[in-house]
Amino acid sequence: EILDVHAWNTGGGPGERPYPTKVHDLPDYLKWDLWLGPAAYRPYNSRWLSGWHGWRDFGTNQLG
Repeated sequence: EILDVHAWNTGGGPGERPYPTKVHDLPDYLKWDLWLGPAAYRPYNSRWLSGWHGWRDFGTNQLG
């Protein structure tokens, strides 16, 4: 039986950065709504894909 779990993150990732605001054309092969999953809808920008783990809405940075 697990009673307590302690976790921490010492950083080391890029950290939170400004959200991209420019809207890019959506590639035909990408199902954007499926890629977003449970995250709030936002217009497509390729920067979301190229470092998804660093965006708090999609990943947990170094911890995950």
